[in-house]
Amino acid sequence: MSGKIMSEQFDISNRSGVFDPSQMIHTFWSMASGVTAFDENTVPQNTNDVTSFPRVTYDVSNTIFDRPVTISASIWDYSRSWARVEEIKNRIMALLKDGGYCLRTDAGALWFTPGSPFVQRVGDDNDMIRRILINVDIEPLQ
Repeated sequence: MSGKIMSEQFDISNRSGVFDPSQMIHTFWSMASGVTAFDENTVPQNTNDVTSFPRVTYDVSNTIFDRPVTISASIWDYSRSWARVEEIKNRIMALLKDGGYCLRTDAGALWFTPGSPFVQRVGDDNDMIRRILINVDIEPLQ
């Protein structure tokens, strides 16, 4: 780890009190984006409603938490403008800009850094949907 790393301690564990990396990833996207975040496999059915935007969806389905991995998240908005998704993207970029961001618990930690490619705009069949794809690298720390 190099550079300045922001770090916060959270009580993130499952009901049995065991370290839960999936919950830490959810906490990261919710906190970093400032909007509602969903595991892409658990997005509620009513999310086509315009009031459910902006939001973040992220993928943890193939994540192995004993080595570094790259995961993706999408920032979604229903708008003619890219302004809100860009604002959310900028919040996430600011959090990761100085060497990364570390979420810690008593049982472990995850270090989040920009992936490659870090940010990409993505088109959609609906010309009112604005989407930015973000890749982050996650390293488990002891």
